[in-house]
Amino acid sequence: MKLHLATLLAATALFASSPAAQAPKTPSSTEWTQAELERLSREIERQVEVLRGEKFLKPVEVKLATRADLLGYAKLRMERDTPPARMAADGDLAKLLAVFPADQDLLATQLAFLEEQVAGFYDPDTDSFALMDTTPRDLARIVMAHELAHALDDQLDKIDGTAARLVQDTDQQLAFHSVVEGAAMAVMTRWQLEHAASLDTAALAESQRTQLDALGSAPAWLWKPMFAAYMQGAAFLARNDNWVLAQGIRTPNADIRAAFANPPRSTEQVLHPSKYWSEAQRDEPQALDFEVGELPEGWEVRREDTLGELALGIVASGARERSGLQLNGNLAALMGVKFTHELAAGWGGDRIVLVSRGASHVLRWVTRWDSERDAAEFFGALTLRRDEFAAAARAVSNASDELCDAQLEYGDDPLTVVLDIRAGVRLIEARKVAKALKHVRSPAAPR
Repeated sequence: MKLHLATLLAATALFASSPAAQAPKTPSSTEWTQAELERLSREIERQVEVLRGEKFLKPVEVKLATRADLLGYAKLRMERDTPPARMAADGDLAKLLAVFPADQDLLATQLAFLEEQVAGFYDPDTDSFALMDTTPRDLARIVMAHELAHALDDQLDKIDGTAARLVQDTDQQLAFHSVVEGAAMAVMTRWQLEHAASLDTAALAESQRTQLDALGSAPAWLWKPMFAAYMQGAAFLARNDNWVLAQGIRTPNADIRAAFANPPRSTEQVLHPSKYWSEAQRDEPQALDFEVGELPEGWEVRREDTLGELALGIVASGARERSGLQLNGNLAALMGVKFTHELAAGWGGDRIVLVSRGASHVLRWVTRWDSERDAAEFFGALTLRRDEFAAAARAVSNASDELCDAQLEYGDDPLTVVLDIRAGVRLIEARKVAKALKHVRSPAAPR
């Protein structure tokens, strides 16, 4: 399912790639009929086929939907793809890392964020596209170019099947979603450039104020990975690490097909395309796992995952990444968004595990680095955040200072950095839990 940021990014891509707003050429009425939607869909399907040089295996079913319909479906898909227990664990993990407010519910925040972004979506369950029935014509045409590109890729590559196999590796899953969204963005941007004379770009930019406000209220932990999947995903396919400059690059269709056939295995490769596309510079992630031994009574592993370079950058940045993106209605300010920085660059691999007993938690996060300098920079960044981690532990567990702490140390060598956070548990018992969490390096999966 693809819903997030569709309307915002339609205007963003056009703003970045178009030299000037055009005079309005298309009626802005928002009263749709099913017959008109079907006619427009067939027209844009043909245009997408030309842009991608590939044919749809069958026409895509299209339908109109209310905002309530779209949000209801989004919630059902979220709950199916991320069961409540997994969502709760993800929320606690983010709160303990001090990148998500301790007093907010992760699912409710995601849905509130989504409510301001949704205009339409392609549903791989039913091979259909739904458009919100109040979407203006110009915006609808752009969103349809994006969503019908998804439909084409799903017919050819079964998007949901690949995503489902990566459920225990958020980093690799986001890397794959970056291919999915980047491919659709490449089509959408090319479509916009070819039809710029018929689009009212000034009106499109004006329509984004609500979406910009939503970015200002959502933590970076939510909006930045979504935004990166679209914009950095398109840059990755254009073999460019600067998503703004990549807007003007025409992505070869052969590269899109190659990336679907052999997806990147980390956000590091997406953020630094040469680490994927260049044989000489290719940098595969180091696979880390936990061998979980016998845990003390009542304790259970709730979540194990790989977060990757993009997430490490958010954690290392601290308070400035916890707040939303302050744009003050200025779409051009989006051009300054960065998805990584020196504290996260040099990532080699990571694995995080969350073990809980009721409201008590032990979190262990092991990271591997390309050089001792990279490891030392990350170690230093997290050292500066120790008090924030401890405060987050107290807020999550509602426990006293003596039961909450954060410790940072090097692992078996200076390339490994280990963060341990305990929340609502005495040190002696936290050590027993940690003793059962042995991290090991595994051979990288063959390409």
